[in-house]
Amino acid sequence: MTSAIRHDSPRFVKLLIRITGELGDVYGDKAYSSRKNVGIAVERGGRPFLMPKNNASNRAKGHQAWKDMMNYREEHPVAFKNRYHKRSNAESTNSAFKRKFSDILNSRKWNMQKIETGIKVVIYNIRLLIRYRIRTEMELLD
Repeated sequence: MTSAIRHDSPRFVKLLIRITGELGDVYGDKAYSSRKNVGIAVERGGRPFLMPKNNASNRAKGHQAWKDMMNYREEHPVAFKNRYHKRSNAESTNSAFKRKFSDILNSRKWNMQKIETGIKVVIYNIRLLIRYRIRTEMELLD
C-alpha cells in the first residue's frame, strides 16, 4: 500500500531493507529502474532484473551494478526478458486481488486502511486454499 502522492521508485529501498537474508533475483518494472536501486539490490545480495527505461544508457556513472545489469541485458536479451517476466506472477496476483476486492478502501484512516487490506489478503489466501483443496479432492475422485 502506498499513497498516491509520489511515485513508487523511492519506496524500493524501504522494501528491500525489510527483507532479511540474501535477496536472490530482484524484479521490477521501469518505475523502479534507477542506478541507485540496482546498486542497493546488489549490495543486499540480489541480482537485479529491473527493466530500464527506453532512454536509459548503459554508462555506469559511478554505479558498476547498473553497467553489469545493462551488459547482461545486451549480451543475453532472451534470458534477461525471461527472468524479468517472472514478475508477471505478482502482477497477475495483484490484478486478481483488485478484481475480487476492488482497489478502493472503505476506511478513511491510514491505520484502518492497513487493517482492512490485511483482512482482505487473509480472505483472498483462504479462498485460494479452499479452491486448491477442492481441486485436489476432485482429482482424487477421478
